[in-house]
Amino acid sequence: MKNIITLIMASAGMATASAMEMKAAYDEASGGFRGSAGIGEWTLKSTLGETTAEPGKATQGNDGTLTVERRVKGKEGEQCLVRETFTPEQGGTAKWEIEIIAESDLPWSAPISCALGHPAKPTTRFWSAWDAPADTENKIEDPLRTSALVPKVYTYGAPRYMMNRKLYPWYSWGQRPRNENYFCIPIVTLIEPGAGGLSLMASPEQTLLDMELAIEPDGTAKFLFYRHRISKGTPVKLTLYLKSHEDDWRPGIGWMSRKFDAFFNPGNPGVVELSGTASYSGYDGELDVETLKNMNYAFNWRASFDWPYFGMFLPPVGKDEEWTPFQGKWERTAPRKPVTMAKMDDYSRRMNEKGFKVLDYFNVTEFGTHVQYPPPPAAADDTRDVWNQLDWRDRNEFLFNRLAAAVYRVPEQLPLDGVVWPNSHWAKTKPGGCFYTWEESVVVDCGEPVFRDFILDQLRRHIENLPHSSGICIDRLDWLRLYNLDRDDGVSWYDGKPARSLVWSWNHLMHRMGPLMHGAGKSIFVNPIVKRLEIMRQVDGFLSETDDDNGGMNGLAIIGMNKPTVLWRGLPVPKGQEDVFMQRRLHLGIYPMCPYPANDHGVGWDPIENRQPWLDYGAMMAAMKGKKWVLEPHCVEIAENTAQANMFETLEGWVVPITFGKAPQARVLLRNMPFISGNLRVELLHPGVKEAKTVQPILNGDTLEIDTPLHRGCAMLKITHLK
Repeated sequence: MKNIITLIMASAGMATASAMEMKAAYDEASGGFRGSAGIGEWTLKSTLGETTAEPGKATQGNDGTLTVERRVKGKEGEQCLVRETFTPEQGGTAKWEIEIIAESDLPWSAPISCALGHPAKPTTRFWSAWDAPADTENKIEDPLRTSALVPKVYTYGAPRYMMNRKLYPWYSWGQRPRNENYFCIPIVTLIEPGAGGLSLMASPEQTLLDMELAIEPDGTAKFLFYRHRISKGTPVKLTLYLKSHEDDWRPGIGWMSRKFDAFFNPGNPGVVELSGTASYSGYDGELDVETLKNMNYAFNWRASFDWPYFGMFLPPVGKDEEWTPFQGKWERTAPRKPVTMAKMDDYSRRMNEKGFKVLDYFNVTEFGTHVQYPPPPAAADDTRDVWNQLDWRDRNEFLFNRLAAAVYRVPEQLPLDGVVWPNSHWAKTKPGGCFYTWEESVVVDCGEPVFRDFILDQLRRHIENLPHSSGICIDRLDWLRLYNLDRDDGVSWYDGKPARSLVWSWNHLMHRMGPLMHGAGKSIFVNPIVKRLEIMRQVDGFLSETDDDNGGMNGLAIIGMNKPTVLWRGLPVPKGQEDVFMQRRLHLGIYPMCPYPANDHGVGWDPIENRQPWLDYGAMMAAMKGKKWVLEPHCVEIAENTAQANMFETLEGWVVPITFGKAPQARVLLRNMPFISGNLRVELLHPGVKEAKTVQPILNGDTLEIDTPLHRGCAMLKITHLK
């Protein structure tokens, strides 16, 4: 080995120098980087699909940066130059940059592997931002614990879009986590207990397409990047970070959340007022305000169907001008009263007076209702200038004359023979035609300029005409896993052709939508289903149509660690499962959708038994307002592992939910927190108990110990500074 770099932390605060120190070198024999840290020996190596590589040539800069260049040849004669740089940064951190520069005339692609290796021991553990630890098939397992090293492949956000799959999992609505394993933040952490940890992270600031995390029992963790185009004039660029830290999963993701804080934190600080339980309802009658507040109710995602048809959520009319609201073939049969933007805003105003907020329905991936394709030909005597004289009330004409460029066409090679469609109206989907979905709307590409601008115009009307609304909640992000084969984003390569990733389209839209909405003090929530960190840059919170039965809860909680996060609930909580249901959510810092009148496929208001779990845990959920996960190393622990615990910073201080207790009392151990030696007030909340109690902590060296009585296996510590 040669070209040795030594990286030593400049200031580690409460961290130990042995855990943070890192040494690295380029190893010509293996063609990768090799080094050591608190965890022990490690390697980093990138490879490119089924290719052969020449030996790399390494140079070292004055700042300690190692640069390695090597030529790579593909099996069909393709050629490229791979340039890697390994740059030391403060605090036991290094930046690993990979640039792939095409030298062949024709574009091509190959999977890019970025592997972190560590000689595994029987004690070696690992962690990622997953739906469940690797050593279990239980999708409701505690995601905060580490896993033994077992072979596992995690897919980033959702299954990769593959042409050779039938209805599930290629059809989008089936992409809620069920039979595959998912991770939502591009991080993997290896841990040697008692020695140290090492995290590899991919920057969310770059273009990420399809991605997987593969784990091997020998201690190898690979990020695999797919469908990146290698072409002249457009190098593929990937940036990763290697972080040495203590022997805990928290410091790695903690460093990442500070480094890329705009992706982890809401862009609108006012979104804290939407911290609480929520509903999805078009109900506009009397409310039991006191009971809702006792359930920590915060907002309604307005399921009013006020819009004339899907995608035309705020028509180009005056604030007091009426239109006929949506009349669905499957959803509604009763005639509906005319709607105006003034009436919509008045509903939000009245909810605000009760102490509740409103988010209006929005969708940027589907358009129309009962769309006819091919569209009927224009009448022979129709002499209109359809661009300037088109009546927006005609959904089919508006789509195919104004927004046609945004319609997503079903790939000709998509196999549909033998597909059994869950709903008959989806069966209109044919190769070369439209992708049909709810109420015979069709999928659209939100990155197409004409549709992007159409969306932004509606949001400007929202800002101007609905000042009492707190913002929007965007439905159906599951379509973002698709590729538009009729467009070119300049970076994607799908089945030998250029394409546009709808993830790229989303980011292209949100780069404009976020500043527009946040500048007006409005929030953007999403119903994600596809959970990927880089698409959440402008997102303030979540109301996700995910529940216990499909394994999406854990990943959503992690990606929403610093944002208001609500999980869907369609049915009453089963008898005897009330505490399990609520405590899982307390543990993860998320809120359950609550009972509400006319909750659209959500838990109903009646009978009264539906509400009791929310009332029992309402004060504990309220204590989490403004929560952010505490990610200091070993910050919270339960002695003898008799319960689960997590810790959140809140508007008033800190809270520690203790859940699933196995004994009448748990000893809570708190470390590495600034409040430990201060003058504190520690209150104790229990489910179903109205009055909080005060408990006395004990400072034992650098650990704050709190003996905590449990009720129904649960308690919450509320910690505040005394002035």
